[in-house]
Order: sequence, then C-alpha cells, then structure tokens
Amino acid sequence: MPARAGPVGTIFSGAAAADPAAVYWNPAAMTLLEGTRTLFYAGAFTTSVRYQRSSPSLLDGSIYPEARFTIASARPTFALVTDAGLRDWRFGLSFGIPTIDGVKWSYSYQGRPSSTRYHGLDPLFGELLITTAAAYRLAPWLSLALGFDVAGVLLRHRVVIDFGARTNELICARLGVQSCVINAPFAREDPGNDGRVAVDGFGWGVGLTAGALLEPAPWLRLGLGVHQNAGEVQIPAETTVQVPPAIASFVAQSLPGVALPPLRAHADVAVRVPVIVTAGVAVLPVQRLELGLDLHWMNLSATQTIVGVVRRSTTELIEDVVLTRGRSDFYLLALRGAYRVLPNFTTALRLEYGTNTRPEEFVTPTSIDADRIVLSAGVGWQLLPWLRLYGEFSHFVIFARDVNVSRFAPNANPTTAVEQSFDLPSPTGRYVPSADALGVGVELGF
Repeated sequence: MPARAGPVGTIFSGAAAADPAAVYWNPAAMTLLEGTRTLFYAGAFTTSVRYQRSSPSLLDGSIYPEARFTIASARPTFALVTDAGLRDWRFGLSFGIPTIDGVKWSYSYQGRPSSTRYHGLDPLFGELLITTAAAYRLAPWLSLALGFDVAGVLLRHRVVIDFGARTNELICARLGVQSCVINAPFAREDPGNDGRVAVDGFGWGVGLTAGALLEPAPWLRLGLGVHQNAGEVQIPAETTVQVPPAIASFVAQSLPGVALPPLRAHADVAVRVPVIVTAGVAVLPVQRLELGLDLHWMNLSATQTIVGVVRRSTTELIEDVVLTRGRSDFYLLALRGAYRVLPNFTTALRLEYGTNTRPEEFVTPTSIDADRIVLSAGVGWQLLPWLRLYGEFSHFVIFARDVNVSRFAPNANPTTAVEQSFDLPSPTGRYVPSADALGVGVELGF
C-alpha cells in the first residue's frame, strides 16, 4: 500500500468545518473563523506490506521467500488564517502533503536476492502543497474564495536492473526477429548481472484553488473546494548507474554500436499533479454536537505516478527506468462527529472509506494499493483561551489482494509494444498491507 497521507489537517477538518485547515479543504470556510488562528499538526503513519510472489525464479525455478517492509511516513500540516482586522475578508496560508507514495523493499531475504528488487528498492513520490487564498463573505449565507497552489514534487527511485535480461532484449530488438528466447545469451534474474540505478529530482508547479460555502440555515453548512493544481511538472533529475562488469565486457565486444550508460547523467521526468476536489456537509442538530460528511477526490487516472516518464535518458540500456503506472481515481468518503463533552473538551469519531487506485493488471511491488476502511478517534482540548491541543489515532482496515493478472508481461516479445519491459519478473502473488496513524497538533488563536 502506498503511504498516501490522505486529507490534510486533523480529525475535525472538513470542507464545511470551522477549522484552520479550511485553507486546504475549502478556503471559503475560512469565513467561519474570527481573529487569527494557526494550526501545527504532525501525523505519523506506519505502513507494512508482505508480498509472496506466486511464480518461481526464472534462474533456478525455486520459490522466493516472502518479502516484507515497514516504513514510517510523516503527515505535517501548517495552516494560518487571519481576518486582518476586517469584517468580511479572511486570508490563509497552508502547507500539507496530500499525496505521498512510497515503499522500501530489501535487496535480499533469507540470504538470497529478493523477488521485488527489479521493481524497486526504495521509490518515493511525494507532493508538497502550499496554498494561499483569500475569502470574502458576500452575504450572511454565502462566502467565496480564490487563491493559488504551489506544488513541489519530490522524486526518488532506487531500483536494481536485470542487465542480463535488458541486454537480451536489446539484442532481440536489434536482430528484428518475430520471437526471442528470453534467457539467451544471459540467464534472467541472475544476481551476477544485477546493476543499481538511482533517480533523484525535485520540481515545482503552480495552479489555482477556489472554494464556496453556503449557510442556508444556522444549523447547516455546505462547502466545496477545488485545487486545479499544477498540471504537468517537469523535474530535472540526476541518474546514477552501475553496470555489471560481465555486461560491460559483452557489450563492448559484441555490440560495439551501443554506448554504455555513464555513471552519472541527467534525465527529464514529467509528472502530472492531480486535480483535487473536496465537498462537505456539516449539520449542528443540537448544541455542542456537529455531524459532518466529507468527500475527497483526486483524478489520479490523469496522472503519471511513481515515478513519471523519463524524457531524456542516457542509453538504450536504461531508457525506461522510470515508468508510467496505470491508476484509477481516488475517492474518500468520511463520516465525522464531534461532541463537546465539557466547555473546553471535545471528542470526535471519524469513519472513512477509501478506494483502491490500482487496477489488478497494474499492481506491482512498487504500485500497491487496496480498498481501506479507516477508524479514527480524537480529542480537542482548549487548554487556554489562546491554546488548543489535539490528539488522535487511526487504524486502517486494509483488504489483502491476490493478483493473478498483470499487464506487466515478463515473457513478452520485446519486438511488440507492451506496458512493461522484457526484463522484469512477474508481479503476481499475494499482497497483505496494514497501517496505523498517530497525530498530535497545536492550535493558537488570537
């Protein structure tokens, strides 16, 4: 499962909530706040995945041991909302991480090279979203907001290349034949032909954000927010390559027209930042109780993810190290309830359902996802008139996936266009993810 951070803010945040994180969820909801409010929130996710490859090793026919990893990822949020002494205007600034995908597989398990190493050892794709917006209350029942986003896209990829299989592919393509022998002249998945490749880059993009808030009754609020986002972000990346000596010698002698990749080179990577839409309803049926329904949508089907597409590569041997991955849109539906049990102490519960964004045919050890149900409980404590503390815990109920069909074809004929290269092993098998999250926050109000 990707360590996707999900919504920005606390358990109390939403598109129709009076919360500083409204800068992200729906900047028009900033008009629900008075004075100056600042939120500092730190969330920590612990994500684990176990993977058992179903197909045997192509080198010796043995069954690979189960691969597994556990990683921790952060979900920081900073938000500032102020009325600047004005009656109907609000201004806001926020920083959050609405998307972060990453895994961390080991090169070996139980003393032998892992089944995941050719898909990725340590890939990471993260979006840092900085939003600034202004909101204006046009009428007692209507507020509108407009602003812009600055999206920073972080790219990190560590992968082992099966240069034996890659050389086989190159030779077959050069011969122009209709079918190829996949293990000639080099055996596939031979650790002696493994070479490491690293890709690192960071890029920026700018987009618009907007929001609307309707308050048709004192007990009802309706909110809508849109992040148009930055579109396609061009990332200048650095690539480092290690070519096994046996491959270097073979290429030099048998393929004199093929240039070996340099130890370090530049690559241009294009990543599309997704459009984000949030919507919410808040109902205040009785005093001290607020109920909410929130929707969080990302058009991931229009994006290139973990980790993009290399526009300018070093040589034919590594031109597809960074790959396009198929995805479907992400939907998150959340029910939340907050009850003020004491004048200065509020409890909250939240139930979320998030959809799987990876169709089965596109699942690999570096592009894992699954449907999940998230159960969260939290508290807000107004310790002083100007100081509010938050604490919350979330448990993810994530469903295991048995992947039996893959569009990544390890036996594909390299003379025929396929989604995945000739040199990668099958990603079919059983994936068992799990995750938990803990968050604390501080809100200052003046």
